[in-house]
Amino acid sequence: MIFHMAEIFDRGLAQEIIEALRSLGLVDCRIRGTTGYTAALDSGLNEVVRFEKTPVSKLIAQADHDAIILASCIPNSEKFHAYCWLVSRNVRDKPVIEVEMSSKTVIPLNDKAQDLAHEISNLLGLRVSERREFPSNIWSDGKRTYRRILAAEPGDFVLVNGIIVGKITSSEAILIEENGKLVDAIGITLKPHGVEKLNRLGFRGLENSKVSSIKILRRKTESRAKIKCTEGRGVAILDHEVTDVHDKATKVEGAITIGDDTTLIVSDIFERYGKRVLGIMDGDADGLLEFSKLPSNSLLLIVEKDDEAGMMVKKELFKDKDYLDLSFDNVVENVIEMLKPMTKMVIKLR
Repeated sequence: MIFHMAEIFDRGLAQEIIEALRSLGLVDCRIRGTTGYTAALDSGLNEVVRFEKTPVSKLIAQADHDAIILASCIPNSEKFHAYCWLVSRNVRDKPVIEVEMSSKTVIPLNDKAQDLAHEISNLLGLRVSERREFPSNIWSDGKRTYRRILAAEPGDFVLVNGIIVGKITSSEAILIEENGKLVDAIGITLKPHGVEKLNRLGFRGLENSKVSSIKILRRKTESRAKIKCTEGRGVAILDHEVTDVHDKATKVEGAITIGDDTTLIVSDIFERYGKRVLGIMDGDADGLLEFSKLPSNSLLLIVEKDDEAGMMVKKELFKDKDYLDLSFDNVVENVIEMLKPMTKMVIKLR
């Protein structure tokens, strides 16, 4: 079973589904997203749900399980229908089933899934619905490559490889790539700062990128896990990305984070592990998290432009690496001194 997004854990529905499906056999549970995995930990399912690094479409294609179930609970169920269609459309050799809890539907995503879908619907008290079909999401005219955002909803942020590149203004939303760069869009107001950041950090082209649209990653929840781990060694730097945050939190003493949303997301996770963060921000947060709890004894540097500050720290102090084998206090001292000319404010958290 592959879970999608945080809300299915925050509402306690993941646990219900797992317990119900265990009557059918062994249930192997995975989650790919960082925020979703955080929600799984908060709901006490850390021994049951594993974090998955493999892209979901590839995971489904390679899995040797008897069946694959995709489960979620998001306000706009059409988005999950589109997501399931996208990641499973070429799978024919095993049953693939969508369980969408907000619309209370079970959908067989291929012909082999019909019988099992009805069995699952009976176990969960949900109705069976027909698989939805969606238009082609990627094509080229020889010069430009186009990628449609399926189930686009005005007001959603568009993320490419985890970087916010724009905001949707129309139900028809298309990203446009030319010469290996994101250059234009239809039905999307592009964020120049985000587009520049994407192209600078190594854009792999629309066909090979993870593209998603969301309003918010996670709403405030009362449940928070406290995770015991070693004190760790060295310092990680995360520049406008949140890859392997949980893994890094178990290994390092602390982290340097570049960017407002990156700092809020990473800090909220590191707090659960009791690890400190030095966040470099410029005040342009998009609000992907409704609530973020920052670790005690951490610091925030408010600078003129966090991109420039981050590039300087990564190049001059980290030597373009993602890890520095020094104490957190030593690194913090160096960063504060290095960024002093561009720092507007230093906030120390108790």
